[in-house]
Amino acid sequence: MPNTWEDLAESWMLTLRVGGVAESTRRDYQSTLTYFRTWLDVAHPGTGPGEVTRAHITAYLAYLQDTPTKRGVPMAPVTIGNRFRHLQQWFRWLVEDTDIYELSPMHGMRHPHVPKRLVPAIDEDDIKAILRTCGGASFADLRDRAIILLFLDTGLRRAEMAGLEVEDVDMRRQTVTVIGKGDKERAAPFGQITALALDRYRRARATRRGASSVAWWLAERTSTGLTADGIRQMLERRSERAGISSARAHRWRHTMATEWMIHGGNELDLQAIMGWETLQMAGRYTAAAAARRAAAAHTRYGPADRLLGETATRTRGRRRQG
Repeated sequence: MPNTWEDLAESWMLTLRVGGVAESTRRDYQSTLTYFRTWLDVAHPGTGPGEVTRAHITAYLAYLQDTPTKRGVPMAPVTIGNRFRHLQQWFRWLVEDTDIYELSPMHGMRHPHVPKRLVPAIDEDDIKAILRTCGGASFADLRDRAIILLFLDTGLRRAEMAGLEVEDVDMRRQTVTVIGKGDKERAAPFGQITALALDRYRRARATRRGASSVAWWLAERTSTGLTADGIRQMLERRSERAGISSARAHRWRHTMATEWMIHGGNELDLQAIMGWETLQMAGRYTAAAAARRAAAAHTRYGPADRLLGETATRTRGRRRQG
């Protein structure tokens, strides 16, 4: 019986699950393989899982770069890079666990270039504007304010925020325990303002129909837990009401890290809070913080304003008098 795409994909997913790979990661791998197969069926009909060549993969990467997404914009380089890495894992598994390939068709291929860009932090005025949209006493306002402040204070990923359970929130120690990437557990601390918001939400939650649920965040209209997609939609709504560009979860994560480093926080502490395996990411925020401090310093020490500012002021004064 030939090895079909479906059979092999099912075996791969089983191997990943038994190996402890997170469900979200498995879904990403599955999606990438599905997208690749969809393209392959159109561009090279009838290609079996053991007939894929380096030329096929190169053509697929070019297709991803040249074809607009559903929103009409080019696919982000980081997304293309992720697709590349997922396919690498697929072919590596085929080499190691089957006799289909002796050598991966991706062997020696260079990872697509991904520019190192930091998502811009949310500025102070926009943070306050978003929080003003949930300053009321309704359940949705109390919940959303607590979520946003916890994002700001801890830099949690969206999936981590959605996965919080009641027992994960320690109000006495002011920490939340999360399971991050690689199934690694960590405790993320939060401050007094966030603690007050969480406590107000906790009391409102106790009166809801779903109060007995293990999920910490409850949906507004049902007794079920709030999903990661529900959090995404909430952030979009709050951003729209505040009249600012979308403050996605990852922007809050970047904001937390940037603010931490700007105000003198320690890189090792930030690494522990954010759940990074290495200091590389912390180093990027150190550079971003240094750039922000330099921009602030320039308002005091910039040569043009310092040397010519008074002259410009005197000139404007003479024009008014004339």
